[in-house]
Amino acid sequence: MSKSRNRVLQGLLTTALAVGTLFAAPATASASTCGINAGGHQGYYICEYPPTLVQWPDGHYQWFVVGTDNHVYDSTQLGAGSPNWGAWYDLGGVAKSSVEVTYLTSSRIDLRVWGTYSGYWCKRWTGSGGWTNWWDC
Repeated sequence: MSKSRNRVLQGLLTTALAVGTLFAAPATASASTCGINAGGHQGYYICEYPPTLVQWPDGHYQWFVVGTDNHVYDSTQLGAGSPNWGAWYDLGGVAKSSVEVTYLTSSRIDLRVWGTYSGYWCKRWTGSGGWTNWWDC
């Protein structure tokens, strides 16, 4: 690997660690690794599992991706129309598909991914309880 490319990769790694957005960033580029930037928070996902963008009833957006470690990550716009987004948050799991949003209201969102054992796994967020653990659905 060239010294200049090494410096660029080291710079990306340092930047990602500084803002808490690193989720298994690849050491070398791969055809199956894509980048995504949410309000200045850079992340990486598996290209074969495209990102999912949802708009909440109040107008703000939220991204869901499957990181290169197969965990699900999200980043949330901090308000409708805001240029500011939260850092990428690791929701865990072992996904083998894009993230599907199966239910969305102002106080609840349900996610579903295809898991490693050839079945679906779900996770829910509620305004009063936060994120649940993943369950076999």
